[in-house]
Amino acid sequence: MAKVADDFGRQAGTVRLGDTLELVLLLDGVAVGRSLGGVDQLVGQALSDRLDGSNVDGLTTDGTGASNTGGVFTGARVDNGVDEHLHGVPLSEELDLGKVALELEGGSNIHGLVNLIDCPFVAHSVEDFVSGSSAIEQPKMKLLLVALFIGASTAMYTKNDDVVELTAANFQSKVINSDEVWIVEFYAPWCGHCKSLVPEYKKVATALKGVVKVGAVDMTAHQSVGGPYNVRGFPTIKIFGADKQKPADYNGARTAAGMSAQAMQELVLNSKDIWLVEFYAPWCGHCKNLEPHWKAAAAQLKGKVKLGALDATVHTVAANKFGIRGFPTIKYFAPGSEASDAAEYDGGRTTDDIVRWASDKAMENLPAPEVVEGVSQDVVEGTCKDKQLCVIAFLPHILDCQSKCRNDYIATLKELSEKFKKNLWGWIWVEGGKQGALEESVDVGGFGYPALVALNSRKGKYSPLKGSFGKDGIAEFLRDLSYGKGRTQSLRGEGFPKVENTEAWDGKDGEMPVEEEIDLSDVDLDKTEL
Repeated sequence: MAKVADDFGRQAGTVRLGDTLELVLLLDGVAVGRSLGGVDQLVGQALSDRLDGSNVDGLTTDGTGASNTGGVFTGARVDNGVDEHLHGVPLSEELDLGKVALELEGGSNIHGLVNLIDCPFVAHSVEDFVSGSSAIEQPKMKLLLVALFIGASTAMYTKNDDVVELTAANFQSKVINSDEVWIVEFYAPWCGHCKSLVPEYKKVATALKGVVKVGAVDMTAHQSVGGPYNVRGFPTIKIFGADKQKPADYNGARTAAGMSAQAMQELVLNSKDIWLVEFYAPWCGHCKNLEPHWKAAAAQLKGKVKLGALDATVHTVAANKFGIRGFPTIKYFAPGSEASDAAEYDGGRTTDDIVRWASDKAMENLPAPEVVEGVSQDVVEGTCKDKQLCVIAFLPHILDCQSKCRNDYIATLKELSEKFKKNLWGWIWVEGGKQGALEESVDVGGFGYPALVALNSRKGKYSPLKGSFGKDGIAEFLRDLSYGKGRTQSLRGEGFPKVENTEAWDGKDGEMPVEEEIDLSDVDLDKTEL
């Protein structure tokens, strides 16, 4: 739907998409034109302010036609400026007036208007006008284009706002290469809905400051930025979350509360991180007491758990979504959780309490350490050297324990690595007999596979498993070590044990080597020698 924007169009009331319109383009130096499909009267007003009753390089206007500029070049195809060619042009999808670009002197590189029914034809027609191929004088058309371009390019956000100005020069570095969540508005300064959004957009930028980045792109100046994201109308709002190549469309209410709720969804619920979010009210005394502890805990937990704080009196949609009834309320969000998965924080409200509670949750959500095959010095040292303990299993040769047997042993090790993952140990397995120097350094070798040792390379100590090689026996052995129990021995040799480079196991059964048959047919044995 588009409101008729000029005096001539008032008789038509409201124009519906799909209606057939006529456009008469008059460029006589006084009246700029007539259109029944004007998008935004403010565009016409911007041009009117510049031409009405003024004298620009000899172009004098008396104001009689300046009020009719709201629909110029809008919603219809212009064909060489000839009136009879403009009948019967149907409107298609959108009625957005975009950027008029006069880049080279004489109009040799005019890119026309954005989001019209037929951009190439409009651009071609404009170029015809400026090059002087029509009856309209070139200087007058050029002045019109320049005036319209300038009138529509006023920025809506300033450096004093919390909204970040995004351009073709900084969009990649600030948004795409960033780890932060961004709300980005693609707008045009002449767009009425964009202007209406400004107060709410500034409000959400201030409310989310330090939590979510909020930016805006002026598409009349930086049209290339919106191209990859299918920006077709204004304002278009997209949320750039974890996957910056696939931003989410924001189609909710154009309010601070609505946008902040969607940002919360992208920032927290779609995150791979653990989050603790405090919902507070500015007037709440307990919230004010919590604030310094919350900030200190956030600093200590950096890199492990993310802490955020939302003013529930501003972010009402998010607060209602999570059932916030009192202040402060702290919610825990595991990675990739749904809104219904949000859990209550039930710890204390000091810095130490928050850090301890969050650290325990972080440990619970850690993936189990990988159980890796020790095929080289780099692999074994990289897995073990900086760990408090490194669990090394020596499994039977593949001919003595085929793929199912070996995989069962490895599965047991993986289950135990999950059980003891909070200890952050390293886990290695090697084939018995392949690593002679390593086996000798921990007094394992030649027989008795499977075997297992716990190595502390920093202290040059190890502890061998004396019980059965089974889940329960190994678990008891490791539990004793974690409590400081168990017998330890010094490594044999100096430094970290030597590890040979070996081929990684292909996961298949072993095959016995084929023995070469000896042909005895040509051997002449004297019976007396038998």
